[in-house]
Amino acid sequence: MITIPQPALALNSGAFEIRDHYRMDYNAVIPTSWDIPTVRGIVETNITAAGGNLLSLVINAHGMCGPDGIALGTGLHLGNLAEFCTDAVRGHIRKIYCCSCEVANTGAGYEFCRAFAIQSGAIVIASKDPQIVGFSDREWSTAQVPEDQIDDFEGTTYAFHPDGGRTDYR
Repeated sequence: MITIPQPALALNSGAFEIRDHYRMDYNAVIPTSWDIPTVRGIVETNITAAGGNLLSLVINAHGMCGPDGIALGTGLHLGNLAEFCTDAVRGHIRKIYCCSCEVANTGAGYEFCRAFAIQSGAIVIASKDPQIVGFSDREWSTAQVPEDQIDDFEGTTYAFHPDGGRTDYR
């Protein structure tokens, strides 16, 4: 398990079962019909509620393996990243955890993660490998992950930095 620094906001995809949702100080379930400006509004509201800054943003949604991005709402990708990373968001989040399959798996996905870090001013954590969905990797298959935690990333995972650099995560 990874303990997430608080205050944090978990954006959980409405496509996931409630038992698969992460729980932080602030939480939102994002229906697949919501566009990115609507999702950004949720983030802005929670940045304000947290006193102007979030230490962590957890995005819990499917990866979009064709060709880049995260299936959060109608999809967050290179083409609409600027709609998410406005002045009201940029620089107000320290770290973004992309709990999604294969986000950094393709050249376009890698560029999405890099651009996300640069445009948001946050460190973006993303894996190039499939992530375990649900609790098939745990003995206690009906329990939720404890509050303020996410499960470990599977496979090769990177930390993309706001200066455009990248390091291995952990």
